[in-house]
Amino acid sequence: MMGFALPLFFGRGIFNKLLGILPFRRPIHVVVGAPIAVPVFADVTVPEGQDGAGSKRRKRISELGEKWLFKDEGAELVDKIHAQYMDAVRKLYQEHKGRFFIERAHSMIIE
Repeated sequence: MMGFALPLFFGRGIFNKLLGILPFRRPIHVVVGAPIAVPVFADVTVPEGQDGAGSKRRKRISELGEKWLFKDEGAELVDKIHAQYMDAVRKLYQEHKGRFFIERAHSMIIE
């Protein structure tokens, strides 16, 4: 035997506050930090000729494609930008934890 269970929605209404499907009113706090500089161009080694000697050229990262990001040069760039991002998140947390996380007993842990 198969059936279908209707989901129950519980929230506030448009004209009343007792019953409805709209979410309850809760404050949403948004904190925006400084922008992170992401390079548009990258110096890449381009193989040339029969002798296998390559030269460094400046190319747009968007032209290099997704596979480049998983190679050594691209992976280093991704790791560098990721480290900048994580430092910025930690800095934002340290600056604003007194305003928004008063009842929190432990600090933020990022692994």
